[in-house]
Amino acid sequence: MGQDPDVTAARPGTLRNNPMVHLPAPADAAQIAAFLDSHPGWSATWDKRHGVWRVTEDDPDSDLYAEHADARQVIAYATAHS
Repeated sequence: MGQDPDVTAARPGTLRNNPMVHLPAPADAAQIAAFLDSHPGWSATWDKRHGVWRVTEDDPDSDLYAEHADARQVIAYATAHS
């Protein structure tokens, strides 16, 4: 019971046992999910080691790709290229 022992309150979004793992802000994840709901031709992932969002167009012939720690930046890129 109580808080998960692997999560530290001192550094939200970072696992205590592995400081190289960063979790996305819940609000950012919600923004990415909302974007993907209205843009089915795009995929997004969170790179927990580098702390960045990655978006890519699903078309295999496309080279559209962006990465940034700020979800708004990758959403803006994908929106501009949709």
